[in-house]
Amino acid sequence: MSAPRNRPPHVPLHLARQLAAGRRTSRRRRRAFAATVGLAAVAATALVACDADQPPSYGLPAGIADPGEAPASATTSTSSTSSTSSPTPITAPPTTPDVEPVPGDDPGVGDAVVLDPVGEEAAGTAADPCDERETGAALLVTPDPAVLEDGDLSSSLTITNCGDENVDWTAATIPTVALADDGGNLGPGSSSELAFDVDASAHAPGAIQFKIKISEPGVNHYVDVHAFRQTLGGDVVADVGLTAGEGAGGCALQCITTAWLTGNATTPNVDLHIETNTPAVIEVWVSEDEPDLDGAPMASSGDLVTEWSTLLSSLDPTTTYQIVVRATDEHDHSATQSSSFTTTTPVDLPDAIVSPGPEPGCAHQCITTATVVPQHGSTDTALHVETHTPAFVAVYASPDPIDITDLDAAAAVAQTGDELVQSWDTVLSGLAGDTTHHIVVMANDANGNTALREGTIHTAEAPPILVTFHEVHVVRDGDDSSVNRGELSFRWGLQDLIVGSRGEDKLDDGATVTLDASHNKYVIQGLGAGFLPGLYVNALERDADGWSEFCSTGDIINTDSGREDDCDMKWNVANSGLITVESLDDLDRCIEFGLPEAYADTPCLRLVSPYMGDDYPEFWAIVSFHRAG
Repeated sequence: MSAPRNRPPHVPLHLARQLAAGRRTSRRRRRAFAATVGLAAVAATALVACDADQPPSYGLPAGIADPGEAPASATTSTSSTSSTSSPTPITAPPTTPDVEPVPGDDPGVGDAVVLDPVGEEAAGTAADPCDERETGAALLVTPDPAVLEDGDLSSSLTITNCGDENVDWTAATIPTVALADDGGNLGPGSSSELAFDVDASAHAPGAIQFKIKISEPGVNHYVDVHAFRQTLGGDVVADVGLTAGEGAGGCALQCITTAWLTGNATTPNVDLHIETNTPAVIEVWVSEDEPDLDGAPMASSGDLVTEWSTLLSSLDPTTTYQIVVRATDEHDHSATQSSSFTTTTPVDLPDAIVSPGPEPGCAHQCITTATVVPQHGSTDTALHVETHTPAFVAVYASPDPIDITDLDAAAAVAQTGDELVQSWDTVLSGLAGDTTHHIVVMANDANGNTALREGTIHTAEAPPILVTFHEVHVVRDGDDSSVNRGELSFRWGLQDLIVGSRGEDKLDDGATVTLDASHNKYVIQGLGAGFLPGLYVNALERDADGWSEFCSTGDIINTDSGREDDCDMKWNVANSGLITVESLDDLDRCIEFGLPEAYADTPCLRLVSPYMGDDYPEFWAIVSFHRAG
């Protein structure tokens, strides 16, 4: 066996051989990063890097360009710059849009998409009413249910023969309701009106509910009828047996001239309207039992008034309540009126039936407009909502179908909060690019009624993001000697991806290295929202000990600092941490870091390495982010 080459003269031959063998063994365990001059960084297939022989566009995709001029190559006295191959861009897989845009010349991104009402027939489709009849029936009876306007105790039903033959029919109902006919015969395609009248004297004030039975051979039709009998003068019991008159002694006599209840078919709550012939404080008690006037009233005017209205709420459906109204004038004289009423059972009102009492709000479809417009060059989507009644509005968006029966389990992407609105505009941001999203808009009125609209949109492809590594500033060169310069090399990119590298060079503390423009960029495409990949810059310092050694740098970016004493080298790492696409606009502008004016409005980030000891390199690097559009 020959003696090892370059053996120092004072080292015995057998010891030199042992040392050489030990080094060969340790090389198999060495970390894959070193500062050997001329080693090429291996590019990956996920990003776009730029070769030196490419045209001035740096090979960037259409629609994005570097905001500044190409930076100059490294300006330090000794340069040994390695080259990298050009990786391919990250792209999101194409998705076929399935949006039905508002008709236009060029439907697509930027066209409004109208969300459909949930549970309602699509607008413009004319359904045959006879399709709604019961199985085996020839007759169709409408409306069902029949809801009369408040105080109206007379109405009619329409009986239509949807069959091909004559049909005999009969009608029946409760004794306190009079029917205009008890039967008849209808020819094919013909109709007949069946009028009915409710005996007000046979019913207490409040809700009246009954059925009308229409029979044909083999089939019985039962129509639910809902009416509300208002409080009449004869229903009211005063605390004195006198009739109120204009200025008749204030409330020492009867000062309450009007006490009027108004019901609503869609809620058991009722409206109360009071008028007096003298200013008085009005109080109202409501209870299923006899009200206790010593207890707190359900509602009060608070001040002296001659006219007052209030909503009696939190009432149970189909329940009889006792009500007492008391008016107290400025002389502390009081008058009362009392009565009873029965609340309604809320019903779903079909189209073309007038709701008695106040507007039903969102018990029906209160969302009159809901349009979404995907924006060109952005994944943001504009939303416009209008309602015919004040409501709280929330919108849900997801690439997966949304369960409208359990929206509490989903998270709203935007909402009006505590504000009741009738018109609302917002922007849905953070949506994935080039993706079909399911959209649900929900409106809740002040009474807790809910209406929904839903549909789908397809977002635009996310604009590409150009990431540029500009400079490395050396804080500490990492050389053990106070007089020698550090032998530093650099590598930049992200985990498992090298964008560019710079060979070993002697650098002092405070040196600035401008990175080669042909290897300092990559482009992220199809990201849209969420986190950017982590960015890393490695600096390695090597102190040769005089032995002739070879240590492979490998083809990775180190994400942690470390050392390899057998190769006489230490490396440090600066990284970006977690950065979201949404946070880029909040970063400092590049002009604050001394970059050229062309980057004045471009977001920049400083990557800072930790202090690992005086024998480690310490540095910081500048990275910019530019979004197309």
